[in-house]
Amino acid sequence: SLAAKRDPLRKKIAYIMSRFPKLSETFILREMSELERQGERVALYPLLVQQEAIIHAEAKAWIGRMQKLPLISLPILTANSRTLRKEPRMYSSLFVKTFWENRTFPKFLTRAMLLFPKAIGLADLMQQDGITHIHAHYATHPAFVAWLINQMTGISFSVTVHAHDIFVRQEMLATKLRSASFVVAISEYNRDFLARTIGEWVREKTHVIHCGIRPNRYAARPMPS
Repeated sequence: SLAAKRDPLRKKIAYIMSRFPKLSETFILREMSELERQGERVALYPLLVQQEAIIHAEAKAWIGRMQKLPLISLPILTANSRTLRKEPRMYSSLFVKTFWENRTFPKFLTRAMLLFPKAIGLADLMQQDGITHIHAHYATHPAFVAWLINQMTGISFSVTVHAHDIFVRQEMLATKLRSASFVVAISEYNRDFLARTIGEWVREKTHVIHCGIRPNRYAARPMPS
């Protein structure tokens, strides 16, 4: 954007979500587009590229901008090897913490272990891309990757929590939210739930932003005869 060209020190925000494009998650798409409309610089780092039969028209402009990184590749292995060599204590500590805090739920544990090396690769990539802040949608795997990058690089991160990502399981939830610069909840109920579940300390850093739509984009059409 013009604002970004005038100010090279302007923040560059990385968005992490589980899958993109995903037709049912237009709220993330609109959030990114609105940030750019306001002059922010946004980069897109989905954990998986989704193969959708129908793609939202607004999402098409983002597809070519996605940073696509597989779960494993030579660059990822190289990044992990280099990090382990340079920061053996930190790397090992984060690996053990990831294992220990997810050990009670095999599904989370398996996915966290699979995502761990990719997150190290993403940490390298985000530093090269000049990312200054990360925003993750969902407190599960996207927040885990954002947390791990934050621990490795110091890049700040924030999280939007929705529903299943906090109600169903809470493995590592407190660790991730404690390290986040701020938390966004989509309802007061969610903020209250977080405070009851992981501690009152989270209430102060949690901001409620309701999901919404622009009604003028959904004009009624006559029913087909």
